[in-house]
Amino acid sequence: MKKFVVLFAAVFLLAAEVNATLVSNFSDIQNWAGDGASATNRAALVIQWNIGTIHHSIAWGYGWNSGTRTGWDMLTAIDLADVRLTLVPNGSSVFGIFYDLDNDGGSFTAGTPGVYGVTNDTDGSTSDAGDVYQSGWVSSGYWEYSVFGGNFSYDIYDMNPPYDYLGSSTYNVAGNSDYSSVVWFSSPLGSSARELINGSWDAYSYAPVFALQTIQQPLAAVPEANSSALLLFAAVAFIFHARKGLHTR
Repeated sequence: MKKFVVLFAAVFLLAAEVNATLVSNFSDIQNWAGDGASATNRAALVIQWNIGTIHHSIAWGYGWNSGTRTGWDMLTAIDLADVRLTLVPNGSSVFGIFYDLDNDGGSFTAGTPGVYGVTNDTDGSTSDAGDVYQSGWVSSGYWEYSVFGGNFSYDIYDMNPPYDYLGSSTYNVAGNSDYSSVVWFSSPLGSSARELINGSWDAYSYAPVFALQTIQQPLAAVPEANSSALLLFAAVAFIFHARKGLHTR
């Protein structure tokens, strides 16, 4: 009988994972942080791991009712809210991101960022092949930060030494909750300097060995299964099994 209840609990968790949907609009996002899906202002975060030929593109939502919020505020709030997601920062930048993709409580080693011209990155890894982790700073790769929606000015520099200053420009794009409207823009600002607006999207896409990857339409991150709902489900399964046993005696 105990095995029966455990089996039903596992099926419940698996069903929650399978319910992940392709995100076409903010309304498809299931996992929200901050002030939640009903907040006055809403933004979305996409994280894409790019492991081999599999992208693993996943989206979360972030809401706030007043004040100014940055991309870093959104990322760290989602990191705190979702126990399956773990951010490994390097200051106010991203070195690594782990996600318990198969929702079984996996773990990882973070690795360490290298120092330009001195040491290479030490790569991290997961303990479970069903989870995802990518890290990098100076040699393994890096997390490319892209945005959609917002208004900011930025400086332009020559990409070749001696990196001469070429002038300035402005990014000014209205937000939109529909993914079909998103045109990703490689952000010249770090996420701590990027102000969110209602309808904005941020993306972290891992570039293995510094090779940029096209951001894919994401799946919605599935919230951690509600423990009370799981207990209720297990109780119903227990009662059903007990009653069935009585009828077969």
